Amino acid sequence: MIYNLGNSEPIKLSNLISIIAETSGIKPIIEYQEIPKGDVLQTYADINRAKNNLKYNPKIGIQDGISKFVKWYISMKNTYEDVF
Repeated sequence: MIYNLGNSEPIKLSNLISIIAETSGIKPIIEYQEIPKGDVLQTYADINRAKNNLKYNPKIGIQDGISKFVKWYISMKNTYEDVF
């Protein structure tokens, strides 16, 4: 069985970009374009099955989670420099 994990709260892409930029210290280059016809305007992780079957309950918010991931990614960049 496959489980969808996350914190089940929607976040705007612009907010996610801001969090990543703030955490990484890298200013993003943002190029706005029209939304493609049929594109999904909002999505989020439906974690109900994981909550029910696995007793999954996220404890880390998006800001903290992205911050930890970016710090980990930067620390691993030198280890896997050829891959990046």
